[in-house]
Amino acid sequence: MSTEKTLVCRRCGKKGSDLNFEGKFRRCDRCQATACSKNCAQKYRKSHEKSCTGTFAIIEETKDFQRGGPVSPVVGQGHKENAPPGSHEKDVDEKDREPFHMLLRHQWLHGCSVEETFELLSLAFQFRLHDTYMIDGYIEGDSIYNMAVDQGRRAFERFLYTAEQVPGLMPEWWSLKMRRKLLDTACSPECDYSIAMTIDETDVGNPAELRLFAEQVYGYVPGHIDTTPLMILGLAYEIGGPSETKAARMASMVTELMERRKYKHQEPSSGESIRNFWDRESLFLPPWDNDQSLLPLSSQDFD
Repeated sequence: MSTEKTLVCRRCGKKGSDLNFEGKFRRCDRCQATACSKNCAQKYRKSHEKSCTGTFAIIEETKDFQRGGPVSPVVGQGHKENAPPGSHEKDVDEKDREPFHMLLRHQWLHGCSVEETFELLSLAFQFRLHDTYMIDGYIEGDSIYNMAVDQGRRAFERFLYTAEQVPGLMPEWWSLKMRRKLLDTACSPECDYSIAMTIDETDVGNPAELRLFAEQVYGYVPGHIDTTPLMILGLAYEIGGPSETKAARMASMVTELMERRKYKHQEPSSGESIRNFWDRESLFLPPWDNDQSLLPLSSQDFD
């Protein structure tokens, strides 16, 4: 039996194998992500360095979470202390910048620069496609998983529009113009976070954050898994100080989390098709102008 394993370049998508790895593919020493050439490795390095820290640990922890074991969430690198002028929200203290605290308040993207926001939204969308396919066995009809001719633009636009409908989830500076800019950028194969490529746990350093944010967009996670324990573990990981103070803060945050989770978006009922669910929820793009990509979608668009 052949033990050959297919390798995929995280930059351009070219495939190879372990048998011809030497001299052709480049592999990250920390997380084992691959690139097909020195040129692709150099182009991929900038975005990869942001997500590589702690990736190996997160892969193992994610597997533990899926098996029901203990998890020690690793804080992501997406929130910078100093965002460029005009691209950040009102000042928040350092503790509020920690990703699980930001997720608790539906402000995960707040305080991020424009470029960071673009990258996080793209990764959250790509990772949601991965989870939906791997856990539910469902392929988004017009995504890269179904060889979409537009690089998955329409599927990504639906994701962004759905996120825009959740109060306070998107930064205050977000607009239709920014959405179009992100779509144009992320649909380019040359973009470091291009949606024209698939990703998995080995490509990101914050899978828990991406899953929790996508849950806030859609209201549920693939497999209908309860992510409350993961959120609590993430908050506990970020809380420091004396044990008495830590316990009091943790109790307060768990109470806030439970209150916020009393209302969640309605999810598909047992046996209901994804298409019927989307039709029932009427999550269609509004006709802002004559741009064909922004016209209301028919039910066939969700097949």
